[in-house]
Amino acid sequence: MRAITSFLLIAALALPGQSRSPLQLAHHPALSPDGRTVAFDLNGDIWTVSAEGGEARRLTNHPARDTHPVFSTDGKSIAFQSDREGGACVYIMDAAGGDARQVTFNTAGTVPLQFAPGGSKLLVEV
Repeated sequence: MRAITSFLLIAALALPGQSRSPLQLAHHPALSPDGRTVAFDLNGDIWTVSAEGGEARRLTNHPARDTHPVFSTDGKSIAFQSDREGGACVYIMDAAGGDARQVTFNTAGTVPLQFAPGGSKLLVEV
C-alpha cells in the first residue's frame, strides 16, 4: 500500500525548471524509512522529493540509465541499478546526492531489493 500511495504522490509533483505540471513516467518509488522522502527514477536518473509534495531534486545526472532506487535502513544512502559499466550493476550513493560507488559486478544484471536490518547488507535480485 505504501508503494502505491508513494507512486500516486509522485504523479502530482513537478520537476524543477518546468511549469508546475504533474510529473509523468516516474518509476520505482521508494519511501525513506522516516516517511519524509520519496526516491524514484525518471528519464534514466534518480530523483527525490518530499513525501508531502513539492519540487523534485535530481540526484544522478549520468549518461547511463539509473533505476530502481532503494533507501538504506537509516535513510542515509540510496542503492540503485545502473548500466554505467555496460551491465546493470548496483551502486550506492549518499541520499543527498554525490558520487556513487559500484557494489555489484555481475554482468548479467543485478537489481537492489532492500537493505537488511542494520543496513550492512543489501538484498539484490540477479
